Amino acid sequence: MKNNSKTRLIKFITLFWLSSLSVLLPLAESSPDFEVEDGSLVETNCILGINSWKYGTVNLTKGDTFEGYLTTENASQLMDFFVGNMTQFQFWIDQNNSNQFFQANHDFHSLKVDYSCLESGLYYYIFSNRNNSNSSLSFDCAFGVNGKKLPKYDRFHEFVKNGVILKPGESEIVFFNYLEDTFLIDLEFKCVFPMDGLNMYLVNGANFAQWRTKGYDLVPMLHFYNVSTVSHLYSIEHSQGYDLVIFSNQTKRDVSFSYYADTILKEGETNSNRQQNTGTFDEDGSIASFPLHLLLILSGSSVAFIAERKKYK
Repeated sequence: MKNNSKTRLIKFITLFWLSSLSVLLPLAESSPDFEVEDGSLVETNCILGINSWKYGTVNLTKGDTFEGYLTTENASQLMDFFVGNMTQFQFWIDQNNSNQFFQANHDFHSLKVDYSCLESGLYYYIFSNRNNSNSSLSFDCAFGVNGKKLPKYDRFHEFVKNGVILKPGESEIVFFNYLEDTFLIDLEFKCVFPMDGLNMYLVNGANFAQWRTKGYDLVPMLHFYNVSTVSHLYSIEHSQGYDLVIFSNQTKRDVSFSYYADTILKEGETNSNRQQNTGTFDEDGSIASFPLHLLLILSGSSVAFIAERKKYK
């Protein structure tokens, strides 16, 4: 009996020592959970257990940017994310202190990552649920060195926004005013994660104003519901006026996406003098940001947009 007890004690001490070693020296004893291959990485439905974390590695050259997006399954799941070198990573493991990381983000549901590399070498990125003792979480991630394979549009388009994040119930508007009789509007957007979706509407300004002030139905000239990507060329035929493109998130989690919009004259030439403005609504229906020019054209005050914002919920 004494020998059996002694044997069990030795086994217990050995297992405890090995377990401690894997915590103290994970960089030497384990392989990365994620690796950026060919400059990009996309992973979905990644699980972080209670008080756990995972990490990946990426080789960066001075001047590179490590770009990406993270989103948990829903807004109630919050996680941490860090970028650093081996020394900083080991310090965090030993001390549970993230102050030394090059980049440290805490308690977020969604995140846009944009880290600029100042020195060539191997970098570590860490996904953490370490301080959460209540529940596990699920997240999606997409990364690209210098934006490789991420939804990202070049600046040669007439209007471009990359890395927009809309919360549930939030909408973004692009406003076009014009003087030509006929032109084409070229629209495209892409969500970062293909399982995400947005509603997109192209709305005539007159109908938008009637709906906003008189309660008429909103009658889009073009609409797509819960789609992850759209590329569409639409012909506008008016004498004078304005149109609005509305991107609306009607899902239960944040949606990250990028888009461009070009206006093309009848002769096929892009008009660089056309005006575009954008605005974003807060979750409670109030305006987060909107140019004064657009507010004056539509209503003279921001109050009119509150009803519109609630209409999309």
